[in-house]
Amino acid sequence: MPAPLDGAGILVCPAEPAPTLRALPRHVARPHGTCGVRARRRCLANPSSAGAPAGYDRGMQVQMWASVASLIGVGLGGGLSYLAQLTTQRQVLRSEDRRQAGELAEARRAEQLTLLRTFVETAQRAERTAEDRAATAAWKAVAKDVMDDLWIHERMVHMLFGPQLHERARTYVEALNDVMWQEPVDDTVWDRLRAPKVAFLDAAHSALR
Repeated sequence: MPAPLDGAGILVCPAEPAPTLRALPRHVARPHGTCGVRARRRCLANPSSAGAPAGYDRGMQVQMWASVASLIGVGLGGGLSYLAQLTTQRQVLRSEDRRQAGELAEARRAEQLTLLRTFVETAQRAERTAEDRAATAAWKAVAKDVMDDLWIHERMVHMLFGPQLHERARTYVEALNDVMWQEPVDDTVWDRLRAPKVAFLDAAHSALR
């Protein structure tokens, strides 16, 4: 059958019908490695689901948390070690301070005992000198020397002891000085010195407790 012509005498080819697209049944599997539109979107949104195994992310998270825990452990261990060293150092310093304080106290007590012994010995020499009174130049020289030593010891008592003992020591030295240069009239040297001497010795005993 000849092809039809249009009004201008031009040959008109009949239009071929468009091919009909058939949707594959759901039970028909698509070729391996292909994704539908929705599946492709899911692949782009979550690349790990496209080909990486499901346990890969979990393994990475476990490794990350293990590293963090290790760093935290190292930090805590270092902090605890520093605190232990600091505590030990403080204890050593405190022990050293106590030891030095104890040594200083012992040295101070020994110095105080030496001073008291020297004071008592000098006071005893002053008593004997006052009892052996003589109107001679030699006696006056001895009396002056012993009283000078006694006044020096009295000032040392003021430096190494409290004001209470120093007051007793000064009263005792003043009494010795009086009987040294002024002979008692109504009583003896011992009677004049008994009260201040006993008061000084009692105060010295209390100061050494």
